[in-house]
Order: sequence, then C-alpha cells, then structure tokens
Amino acid sequence: MVKAIAALLLLTALAGCSDEVEPTGSPPPTVSSRTQPSVIPLVTLQAPQSFPKACQQYLDRVTICAQRQTGAMANAIRAGAQQTQAAWTQMETGSPELAGACSTSLKAVTAQAAALNC
Repeated sequence: MVKAIAALLLLTALAGCSDEVEPTGSPPPTVSSRTQPSVIPLVTLQAPQSFPKACQQYLDRVTICAQRQTGAMANAIRAGAQQTQAAWTQMETGSPELAGACSTSLKAVTAQAAALNC
C-alpha cells in the first residue's frame, strides 16, 4: 500500500513532464511577459533526522532535478516532491512502511532521471 502511494505521488509529479502535446485544433495560446506562469518556489526539502537516509537522498535528487527544469516541468517536480514529503509525515517514524516508501520514491526518481534530463 505504501509503495503504491509513493509511486502514485511520483507519477502525479511526472504527469506534467510529458513531451507529448495533444492536438486541440487551435493554436496554443501565447504567453506575454505579463502573464508568465507562476513558479512554485523551491523550498528546502529536508527530511527529519529520524527518517531513513533514502528519504533525504530522494529529496536531494528531486531538488537538483527541479533546479535543472523550467516552467511547468519544474513546478510539477517541486509539487510532487512536496506531496511525497507530506505523505511521509503521515507515517510512523522508524516504521518499515516509511523506509519502504522512501526507498521506492528514490528508486522511481532515479529510474526517471534520464527522461527528465536530470
């Protein structure tokens, strides 16, 4: 169950990262300098010291990846990492479920790193 939640959160974050564009029949709207999409600020993502090492490794990897991105992709990565971190806080510190969730998240982001140019 925990692995499924971690995978779902990562996939949610990566959903906005696809290079595929669906045709809509009309040209995409242009973005003027006054209507630039807002960027989710990159807050320091820090796992509590009592969390498994894989948790902080995941957060470090995602932070580096988000810094290399721009626009919607950077926002999706940041939002996904923040959601993942929030989900971890709902788990009991020191539990096997938390360790598994962090490990699964780290493996998933590592597997997607090349696709994200990270």
